Amino acid sequence: MFSFTTKQKKIISWSLFGLAVLAGIGTIFYLFDFIIVAIVLLSLAGLGFFCLMILWFIFERYNKKH
Repeated sequence: MFSFTTKQKKIISWSLFGLAVLAGIGTIFYLFDFIIVAIVLLSLAGLGFFCLMILWFIFERYNKKH
């Protein structure tokens, strides 16, 4: 993350924060036995983390070329 621009760092950081909040809300729903809602929220958070990893690699490749 050393070669990222400030804008790219903000995108990564705020995305991580948002996905962590989403996963936290999903965990709270799970603890209160709202299983279906918890599964949906935790699945969305997991898919979001996966997409964020892809975005991270795209940023790295873009920064190496420029």
